[in-house]
Amino acid sequence: MVHEAWHIVQRERGAKNIASRTERGAYLVQKRFLLAAGDKHSAKWLDKAYKEKWWLDKDEQHKTRPTKDNKKTRKLVLEFLRRYKQGKLKTKEIKV
Repeated sequence: MVHEAWHIVQRERGAKNIASRTERGAYLVQKRFLLAAGDKHSAKWLDKAYKEKWWLDKDEQHKTRPTKDNKKTRKLVLEFLRRYKQGKLKTKEIKV
């Protein structure tokens, strides 16, 4: 959600869809958020995905490609939102 929200901010600021440049910005914001939330595992996965330039993948063969398991994804998003709503999502200032 953080990643995609940053793309919206980019568009509102007038950025054209220049894949590598806009993806780098969204990647950095997402990584900063994950580290601030204490999710080093996801940040490490994100680094790997970014290095593979998954957004340029035309054949969908990248190992780090986001899951197509919608039930699992939905469960993770709902868990994240539950933790946020309950004030249990601990974050701290992190510089990337």
